[in-house]
Amino acid sequence: MCMRNVLALLEHDEERRWSTFQVAVDWAEQEHARLTLVTGVDRPQAYTWCAGFGAGGIYLPPENDPDEIARRLARAAEFVPADIPVTTMLLSADAERDLKRLIRSGTFDALVADAHRLRHSRRLRRECGLNDVAIIGVHPRPGSCPNARLDDTIVGQGFEPLRGEVSAEARAQLIA
Repeated sequence: MCMRNVLALLEHDEERRWSTFQVAVDWAEQEHARLTLVTGVDRPQAYTWCAGFGAGGIYLPPENDPDEIARRLARAAEFVPADIPVTTMLLSADAERDLKRLIRSGTFDALVADAHRLRHSRRLRRECGLNDVAIIGVHPRPGSCPNARLDDTIVGQGFEPLRGEVSAEARAQLIA
């Protein structure tokens, strides 16, 4: 597999963000590829209800301020090694739609994201399959935020998790 541009979707959760970041940097470094770091802003929520005695509604602003999210993304970009070209993007509240647009653009060869998000996003996995974008899902390990390894990833269209140690031969097949 030859990659020119790796797209990394960083979560708001600290542990998941740094695990995904480390795996994305490892892949970009091994493949001598450009790294694009993206994250989405939280969607505000509105609730309405209707009852026999009246109606009501409530608006809840997003938990994280978009400026704070942009600062976190810039902070992550500072930790990318100098020999890897890096780009950052802040997605809108509809992050899945924006990700599908990025994948359709044809500039990305791999998507690195949290395995939990990928497992629950069938449309995103389908879009990756249609556009020949490799899927690299990351399983964060508790207590080891910056130390994720390639052994903790899942790769490919079949989305089969790799468990335990990965032999050198299997790793060579994943990278080749």
